[in-house]
Amino acid sequence: MKLRLFGLALLLVCLPSMVAANESDDASSDDRKLYRLQSEYTHVGFTVRHIPFSTVTGTFDRFEAFFAFDKRAPAVIDFLGVVDMTSFNPEREPPIDVTGPDWFALAEYPTGHFYGHTMEMTSDKTAVVHGNMTMKGITGPAGIDIVFPDAAPFGAPYPDSFPFEASMVVDRTRFGMTRMQGIVRKDIVLTFRGTLKRQTTDEPDEPLFPLPPVVEKFLSEAR
Repeated sequence: MKLRLFGLALLLVCLPSMVAANESDDASSDDRKLYRLQSEYTHVGFTVRHIPFSTVTGTFDRFEAFFAFDKRAPAVIDFLGVVDMTSFNPEREPPIDVTGPDWFALAEYPTGHFYGHTMEMTSDKTAVVHGNMTMKGITGPAGIDIVFPDAAPFGAPYPDSFPFEASMVVDRTRFGMTRMQGIVRKDIVLTFRGTLKRQTTDEPDEPLFPLPPVVEKFLSEAR
């Protein structure tokens, strides 16, 4: 009887440390998965209001995106979207030169990117990703509203791919585009639509266009 009581007491003493060790092992195990945009299912829209005339709209034809997350901790993510600004394709000839030095200055800054680190779920299918936007060589805080049309990809198991839609409003004056403020609205609206596919080690990583150094940094941290 005394031996049984001693064994029970020993178990009660050791149990908390055993549980803590298991939790530590679970928390430290790497279960992050990396997803990459499928270019054939991508649409990147651009809208800015030109007051005396009309709304300037168009698309960017080349865009890359990467999304890395651990489904056990979806609030801590890495999301990187890179736009080839030189691929801008207006719906019709715009009354303003968005490629010139007063706007995107494409000769000097051919790409823009958003790098997000945290995600706040606002419903079971919507979220806000918080991070930084870089355009025209200037970096500032920004957020992207994301919609998962099917479902958020944080259940079990990890999906092979999932669609997403996103939008963000960028104050152009914060990124050095300060001309014509009385004629052209300061807000640029960017919209994104595409499918993210889970990456494996045997898949090629050929980019669609020359990518900025931030992509290499992202991939080294995300994998």
